[in-house]
Amino acid sequence: MLAGAGDDGAVDVAWTQSPADAAATAGFRIFYRVAGTEGAGNGGWVLLADQGQAGGAGLGRRGGLVRLGLASGTAVEVVVVAVGSDGRALAAEDERHPRASVVIGQPDDRPAAVTGLTMAALQDGRARLTWTAPSGGPRPSGYRLDLLGEVDSPTPSSLDLADCVPMAVVSETEATFFVPWCDGPQRRVWVRGMGPSGRMGPAVSL
Repeated sequence: MLAGAGDDGAVDVAWTQSPADAAATAGFRIFYRVAGTEGAGNGGWVLLADQGQAGGAGLGRRGGLVRLGLASGTAVEVVVVAVGSDGRALAAEDERHPRASVVIGQPDDRPAAVTGLTMAALQDGRARLTWTAPSGGPRPSGYRLDLLGEVDSPTPSSLDLADCVPMAVVSETEATFFVPWCDGPQRRVWVRGMGPSGRMGPAVSL
């Protein structure tokens, strides 16, 4: 799970699920807690957004933009809880949930788009993807690779990644992986730079 906070009090949250978990999920709830409130009721967690309910309209299957309305400089933790098709869900304080920490008012550290994206087939059924880091703006702390639909699929966005399969998060400007579409329709691989806060830059594909 990744989260980044802007100076307007909004938090951009993104997460991933395995195909099996995604098939059993009906929606998501986002909770937050201010640093230092861990001893409060429910572990300090406050419901921020509930997909399908008021306040959850901006949530997609893989992320969304939510607003906390907290002062700049406030440190918070964010957790995403999956709700099953039967309506059941784990409590926000359950330690099995991945968590992300952000500070409201943290500068926008989204990198610019990568350039020079190329892919070469290897003899063992794998492919090597290489690209060039952005020449200006914030320096990426890593890169996220996603596999998305058919070759005419739209650009993935932080609000709707339902058809997107995360492949890897890497720190270098190259990655080697098995080509997953060799026996089916051609897919499209997207590369996005990630800022230190987890915010992702524009997606670039071949």
